[in-house]
Amino acid sequence: MWTVAKVPKERGRDTLGGISHSRFSEAVREIEEKGDSMTGLIPRPTVFPEMIRLLEGGWPFGEHHAVRIEVFRDNGNFVLRAELPGMDPEKDIHIAVEGNELSITAERTVEKHDKSHSEFSYGSFARTIRLPVGAAVDKVSAAYDSGILEVTVPVSEPAESRKIPVDVTKKS
Repeated sequence: MWTVAKVPKERGRDTLGGISHSRFSEAVREIEEKGDSMTGLIPRPTVFPEMIRLLEGGWPFGEHHAVRIEVFRDNGNFVLRAELPGMDPEKDIHIAVEGNELSITAERTVEKHDKSHSEFSYGSFARTIRLPVGAAVDKVSAAYDSGILEVTVPVSEPAESRKIPVDVTKKS
């Protein structure tokens, strides 16, 4: 979490981390004149990532953590990739299709050892995605490699849409 603090004036000039405001401004101006930007150098944390981290933690919204995914189309297939590192796909990961929804559930159990700090997420993970129209749910396949689960669902081309004329009848 970032805080803003008032920095004392030094020799009649504002200072920023020990650098006078005017020297800092000159450095920024020089960088911008070269066509570069300072925005990549200045951390700008926001509340939004913290909110996402809270939601991914599961509390107070349920007992599951979110699974981070990406979805895309590739050669007539709907592809879902999920980050599930450190899991045994044969016993920890479960994939199900119900109607037009694909669900992934997984569980990472806590390893028993002394630790003073951990940023690993343990427990149940779940994600459900609506499949596109034309998905061949009977031909779903999945592969797991280097902590990435990839689920492939063949999708048939949707029928062409056609314009339907509306007949207007006049009342007598």
